[in-house]
Amino acid sequence: MPGAVFKIFGDFKDDRSGVTGLEYALLTALVSVAILTGANMLGTRAGGTFSDAAGKFQSASSSSSPVGALGNAPSSAVAITHGP
Repeated sequence: MPGAVFKIFGDFKDDRSGVTGLEYALLTALVSVAILTGANMLGTRAGGTFSDAAGKFQSASSSSSPVGALGNAPSSAVAITHGP
């Protein structure tokens, strides 16, 4: 009986038919991990950029009125009229 078990494991050890499939599976898993890691890093960096831009827009809108926005021109502005 033990000889049969050793023969099965010996045959399994010498069988090379599934090696290529296993290599492709490992390579695919490695590429997938690399893609997911890169996408995660890119998403984090893009999220930070958009947060910074949103903060700048909020701080700009909460500060004094911009020149000429909605008729709130400073007193030194000159009115320009068109026509006769």
